[in-house]
Amino acid sequence: MYGPRRRVTLQFVKDQNTLVANLLAGEVEAGSHNSIDLATGLEVTQRWEGTANRVEIEPTNMTIMMQMQFRPQYRRLQNAFAQRSVRQALYSAIDRTTLAEVMQSRLAPIADSWYPTDLAMRQDIETAIPRYRFDPAGAERQLVEAGWVRGADGVLVHTSGERFEIELWAKAKYSEKPISVVADS
Repeated sequence: MYGPRRRVTLQFVKDQNTLVANLLAGEVEAGSHNSIDLATGLEVTQRWEGTANRVEIEPTNMTIMMQMQFRPQYRRLQNAFAQRSVRQALYSAIDRTTLAEVMQSRLAPIADSWYPTDLAMRQDIETAIPRYRFDPAGAERQLVEAGWVRGADGVLVHTSGERFEIELWAKAKYSEKPISVVADS
């Protein structure tokens, strides 16, 4: 009535390095989704090239966002993010191609809005999505028009004397690489 008994052993391995070592050694047959990060998954994929083993990389609808502090009582820069032209300049200054490469190894599209390119309603709202191409020189021109010019040390300084020095924060589960791309931009 029932077939032969089979034994399945479940192990809960919290450390991704331990899991990967066990996968590569053949001690573990599989890991669950989200058990290793993308970069590690791509590394294991390369190491398994030419074998029957594989890593399934599944797209998610997860949104990773960056936002600026708008509340006056917490803003460090009074003459920056409250101005639309400054926000637009910063958006044009960020190298989103490099950001997508660093964050998703070209497995995800370059973000241009909150709405994913494969969203059904995207075609209905496409014309309302503003486009800001990567244009560092144009971004600098916009910043100059908003009163920000490069000081002798290379830091932007507002006509009010305020220096464009900001903090970038990220949640611990994200690497510092995306923050570095934004800071470099």
